[in-house]
Amino acid sequence: MPKRTSCPTGTGSTEATPTTTLLYAHPSTTEALLFALDPERIRRWMYAKRLADPSQIGSASDLRRWFATHLDPRAGQVPDFPGNIDERHPDWPAHQIFGLLHTLAHQALRAPAVDSG
Repeated sequence: MPKRTSCPTGTGSTEATPTTTLLYAHPSTTEALLFALDPERIRRWMYAKRLADPSQIGSASDLRRWFATHLDPRAGQVPDFPGNIDERHPDWPAHQIFGLLHTLAHQALRAPAVDSG
């Protein structure tokens, strides 16, 4: 409860008024929404885009393992892809997956803004 003090109201009576303003907040260095993507849909998307085939990624566990091996080993973040990367580059499939995640992130941010006006 906020600390209260008595102060004159000009009519000879006193009433309690707050001396502090309370702001309820949870301090955090960042905020996030986490969404789990369906690994089967991601695998089918990769197959359709010819980024992988079932011999490389045959299950959801394989997809998670594949994804983890394509993170930057120094920080577990998005790798630094070359600016001129194309489908002939060995990192092209990883580049496309990170592009998909980036696009989905933008769509997730845009949807509430559109719906809320």
